[in-house]
Amino acid sequence: MKGINFVTNDKGEKIALQLDLKNPDEKMIELIEEIEDIIDVDLRKNSSTRDYIEIREELKEKGIISNA
Repeated sequence: MKGINFVTNDKGEKIALQLDLKNPDEKMIELIEEIEDIIDVDLRKNSSTRDYIEIREELKEKGIISNA
């Protein structure tokens, strides 16, 4: 793909990726978005979660959503 270069170590193993962002095509933009999604998932994998019903009840109590 145009605009993508791999950085290799002394053994020829790919260790990094360089993206030329000057003129990204549609495939490049999609690739960048996928990389961003992977990073987001990785950063949040140890985050705490909350139950949907708990959040809904809290929003109702604050008057942010209705009881309907």
